[in-house]
Amino acid sequence: MKCLFWLLLAGWAWAEGSLATGEQLVKEQQWDAALAEYKSVLDTQPDSAQAYFQIGWIYNEQKKFDSAVRWLKQGVAKHPEDGGLQDELGFACYKLGSADAAVQAYTAASRVAPASASAWKGLGDTLFELRHNSKAAAAAYAHAAELSPDDAMLHYRLGWCYNDSGKFALAEPELARATVLQPDSPAAWVELGFAQLSLKHYAPARDTLLHACSLKNDAALTHVYLGRAYLGLKDARGAREQCAVARSLDAKAARPLQEEVDAAFPKTKG
Repeated sequence: MKCLFWLLLAGWAWAEGSLATGEQLVKEQQWDAALAEYKSVLDTQPDSAQAYFQIGWIYNEQKKFDSAVRWLKQGVAKHPEDGGLQDELGFACYKLGSADAAVQAYTAASRVAPASASAWKGLGDTLFELRHNSKAAAAAYAHAAELSPDDAMLHYRLGWCYNDSGKFALAEPELARATVLQPDSPAAWVELGFAQLSLKHYAPARDTLLHACSLKNDAALTHVYLGRAYLGLKDARGAREQCAVARSLDAKAARPLQEEVDAAFPKTKG
């Protein structure tokens, strides 16, 4: 009995040493060597959640998502209540475009680790990008944003989802927060301008979209939105100028705005 105890103790100590070695190899980005160390841990500690997680994480870093899924599923089978394993599995499935599997893993991760912003963000990304369900994605992003309030992308995507769902009053403060956190992001400013425009806040929308143009001036849609802000302000000159710029960038995208400008400000025949 004592002999067995000491053998188990030695095996545990060796596995701990391999985990530490693997961690150092990860820091040095020696991925293959780290994988070998972590897999060797499972020879003596076949239930090591840490080893399964690190193997899956490394494969994800290497963009070998099929391999990541295979190992992470083994870890999850042994540790279904491990939020980290579920989260990492969700990421691998998401990158493979497997929406159902990703939603299942991320939902499990958010259930067992409700304070994990990563799990809620991953669920939101899957619902947003793979299922195109803005309403459900917004609920997940809202949880993530509460847990990680300084993440500009979370506020941007939450605001985008609110805009897509027609909830412009909810979108505006989220997108305003995104512009504060990441002031050099043209996309955040454009999306904020769209929310303000939809709320008929024409003067703020004009100023927001002018700033978006100062960051990136070659997007026809930005000029279309800005033209509509000028329309709301009954500024014929501004509306026509933006229509002309939009038309030079993308005639098809500019056509609806041109029709709106012509209807609002018909040219007098002389």
